[in-house]
Amino acid sequence: MTPESEDGSVPGAAGEGGVNDGAPPNGHLDASAPALPEDHAVPDGLHAMRRGDDSVVSDRMHSIRSVSDVDWPRTPTASKRRSTHLSHDANRSYAPSMSAPELSFSPLPHPTVVFTWRGVQYWVPAPAAVTGRRRFRCFRFGRRQADEAKQPEGNDEEKQASASDETNEEVGGVEPTAPMTEAPPPQLSNNAVDEESGMLALLMNVTGYSQPGRLTALCGSSGAGKSTLLDVLANRKTKGRIEGDIRSNGETVNYERLKHFMGYVEQRDLHISKQTVEEAVLFAARTRLPPDTPDETAREYTEHILTVMNLAPDRKRLVGSDEEANLSGVITSDARKRLSMAVEYAANAALYFLDEPTSGLDARSALRVIRAIRAMANNQRSVVAVIHQPSYEVFSAFDDLLLLRRGGRTVYFGELGDACTIMTDYFARNGADPIDDRSNPADYMLRVIGAGVSGRRPGDIKDWAEIWQQSPEAKAADANLDELVASSQGAEPLEYKPPNQKQQWRRLYYVTRRQLISYWRTPNYNFSRYVLAIALGLMIGLFFLKLPRNNSALDAYVSVLYLSLLYAVFLIQNVLTPTFQERSAFYREVASGTYHPVAYALAIGFAEFPYTIIGSVIYTLLVYFMVGYPATGYGYFLFMNILFSLYSVSLGQLLAALLSSQLVGVMLAGMLIPLQNIFSGFLAPYPEIPHWLWWAYYANPYRWALEGIVVSALTDLPFHCDAGEYGFFPLPPQFHGDCSDGGALPYGNVTSPATCQSAGVRVASGSVACCTYCPVTSGNQIIAKYGLHSNWRWIDIGAMCGFYALYRVATVLTLVYVRHLNR
Repeated sequence: MTPESEDGSVPGAAGEGGVNDGAPPNGHLDASAPALPEDHAVPDGLHAMRRGDDSVVSDRMHSIRSVSDVDWPRTPTASKRRSTHLSHDANRSYAPSMSAPELSFSPLPHPTVVFTWRGVQYWVPAPAAVTGRRRFRCFRFGRRQADEAKQPEGNDEEKQASASDETNEEVGGVEPTAPMTEAPPPQLSNNAVDEESGMLALLMNVTGYSQPGRLTALCGSSGAGKSTLLDVLANRKTKGRIEGDIRSNGETVNYERLKHFMGYVEQRDLHISKQTVEEAVLFAARTRLPPDTPDETAREYTEHILTVMNLAPDRKRLVGSDEEANLSGVITSDARKRLSMAVEYAANAALYFLDEPTSGLDARSALRVIRAIRAMANNQRSVVAVIHQPSYEVFSAFDDLLLLRRGGRTVYFGELGDACTIMTDYFARNGADPIDDRSNPADYMLRVIGAGVSGRRPGDIKDWAEIWQQSPEAKAADANLDELVASSQGAEPLEYKPPNQKQQWRRLYYVTRRQLISYWRTPNYNFSRYVLAIALGLMIGLFFLKLPRNNSALDAYVSVLYLSLLYAVFLIQNVLTPTFQERSAFYREVASGTYHPVAYALAIGFAEFPYTIIGSVIYTLLVYFMVGYPATGYGYFLFMNILFSLYSVSLGQLLAALLSSQLVGVMLAGMLIPLQNIFSGFLAPYPEIPHWLWWAYYANPYRWALEGIVVSALTDLPFHCDAGEYGFFPLPPQFHGDCSDGGALPYGNVTSPATCQSAGVRVASGSVACCTYCPVTSGNQIIAKYGLHSNWRWIDIGAMCGFYALYRVATVLTLVYVRHLNR
């Protein structure tokens, strides 16, 4: 009986996403999410068959479909190629557990890219563990056959020993030149080392290509160089030496231009976590589509992408991060993976690279992700993806396979065929055991080349890299590559028109707007700074509440002004966390050409303005008026605090851009804060600082901010002396008068000799006992005591503006030229 869907339609029927579908009548992608039956089991089952017998192929595929029940739609060419083995049994329905997506076509025109690579090698400095323990030299292809031709025939034991030696020496593509006293690390034992240069080869003469509308899988064991090859092809390597011929549409690749037509989906999902799914895709569309694209078109294209990637139901949910996966309102891990593809798809690129898009996902999530990748390829994109240990359902979505073994050497490259028959037949034809009925082709091929889990000894494994080099399939692949290079040279050239000044400003607006929204949705960051402002402000204000203006409170008035800058100092460490969290997403977006690093550097500075100003207002209101400074100086006090807070934020962002980890940033900030305090001029006034350290005093922003607020708050501020605060001095013996004869000076007479004597003043005979005076009667005297300049208030403002600009420029340059990437 033919199974039916809930609405009564037959899932396998033609025109309904069944096996006989060609291009759909409406050209629209079915956006329904995959839904596996509750009793669905996915055993590792496939088949052993020969492509020559269509009936065997058809029966075997029906057997497999009854287990896996996934029919991946292809481009019209791919569908036509596979229809040979399916059309004769169209009456059978397989009830696919995952609705087969129809072909989807992009609403925007895009170029096509035929991407080819030939003889790619990647060399890095060889670790001492390899070069010091074992001497290698590069293995030259064909030398093994020459040695075999010269070797005389011997008995079976001699041949077996010789074969074992050859396997141990050359299966990794290298040949030892000296006896091995200690084995090199297992992960490097198969890699070639150039003895002269001391370079280790992670990839060795890898050749392949990617065509529009086809999905290519990069497979191999761990350490085979899959991700390394992907990074090399996408120009994401930051060290090492790359050799080989890499072409785009038949021309030598120009990555500076190609990056605007290329998407790269990293293994980690790197996003700004506080944006919604729709905002993330719309931002990518606005910044990565051609600069003259209208905003309405970008919005329409965003809707198309959300549909293709099955993200429409999650459009208003936050992206989040792996640490926030269990929070409500945050998308799941597989939705985040599809979002990673969506933001690259938003560039309307022609070539896509994906690094292990299904790793870490369960079977259902992996199917959702691979369905989205298949839709990208169906839109006439060239797609290359690294896949590690895929299930049959995932593996069957691919058209072509590039299989690598340890040592970075090619084992197979070509079409997989219907139910992977071309690939499995290749290995069986060259001496491997045929695949059994219940094996997954992906597991089978890894087991054959010695990359799977098996009990076979290394000596029992054939040198499949050498077999591939001598195979007719390799020669056919080379011929196909030559044909692709020749035929694609006349293709439309990739031309990118850089944005003009107006469009650059628009991108800066989008980046700044996103940062403001992200900060608004990060209450723990802003709430922490406001709690700090309130708590520190109340603590200082209550402790020094309504200070009296007598001589006993002189040091307290300066101390409060010194402490009033501590809030800004704490912001240095406070800003490290959000900046470090966003840095990886910034690296990804800059590498893909989303915006220029200058735009991001300016945006994170602009985004801090409103929150920094609000925090400074809260803090200064509490401190300034609770202590009792004159209201006339508050404006200057607030402005200087805002400038110093912005400087501190810039310093923290500079540390986050410059240093490798947040821990190092916290430690360095903890060292800089005490140094700023020591040379601020408060703990050690300027007259007491050694001359050879004056440079540190003037190079300290804390000194300029402190001078400005002290001068502004204390200039002409009157002080008085309470009882017990006066100073005493005697009148000269020949002076016949009293202390008031000093004129305008506020000297007072003391007529009691006992009072003067108790103060340590000798009383002169024939006059009043002694005179009293108030040591400090104006704030100007305090300013002079600390060596400050009462007429430098606006110079202090200019100095702080200069420090802020200096650190902003330093942040911009660091974000432009420093990358903490190790690829």
